Amino acid sequence: MKRTKVKCGKCGRFITVSNIHKHENSCTGLPNKNTITINDLWRQSNGLYQCPFCGKHFTRMGISTHIWRTHTDTGRNFKPILNHRRGVDLPDIWNKGKTKESDARVRQMGETISRKLKNGEIKPSFLGKHHTAASKEKISGKLSRNNNGGRCKWFSFTKQNGDTVKLQGTWEVRFAKILEKIDSEWKKLGVNNTADSVIWIDDDGKSHTYTPDFYSPKLNKYYETKGYWWGNDKRKMELVIQQNPTLPLEIVQKKELIYLENFYGLVV
Repeated sequence: MKRTKVKCGKCGRFITVSNIHKHENSCTGLPNKNTITINDLWRQSNGLYQCPFCGKHFTRMGISTHIWRTHTDTGRNFKPILNHRRGVDLPDIWNKGKTKESDARVRQMGETISRKLKNGEIKPSFLGKHHTAASKEKISGKLSRNNNGGRCKWFSFTKQNGDTVKLQGTWEVRFAKILEKIDSEWKKLGVNNTADSVIWIDDDGKSHTYTPDFYSPKLNKYYETKGYWWGNDKRKMELVIQQNPTLPLEIVQKKELIYLENFYGLVV
């Protein structure tokens, strides 16, 4: 039996007569992916459809959903707009910037999820599972790429004795100024300083070579500057220290760096 449909005055969709009143009561008038007309001119030689706004390719079933989610505003004319990644703000998410202390809905949602987790009604999707070595490597690589892999801009630093050394990142530059106060004979180490390198074994049994950032002959101490921990660097340093207990190594993080700068009267 063919069901009669009528057009909604808010969103323009055609709804069955039996459901039209219920639909109109809840209809927000927002655009719907089913009301987007697919233009055959978007079809490419490979059979996919090219988005007229961003140029990405999708199947016939996926192109309308893509346009609806990414390139439409809250009106009924489907005015194309850009999303956050393209530099134009969309309407804020209802819970953006809210916490359980400032919003009752956020607090209630958190309490509900906690209760269901405790009662076993829902289970963490990764519970009891473990990453393989391949997935760990993939995740580590992605984190490193997103964070520039710990790679920073190189700087030329002139020591008090006139020597010029290459330092990687502002953290090393700041610590070098501190070393100038402590030991004028300090050294910046690198991959060629094999005499100052140690061997460490990762959790998968692979062997690696580690070289600290700096060495102070006066204090007979090595220094590693860590402004941020990239990928699995924290675990790496734990294993280096565990496997080389006689290595006089000190890790200088943000707290220690600021303390030393204040102690020696260095203005950042």
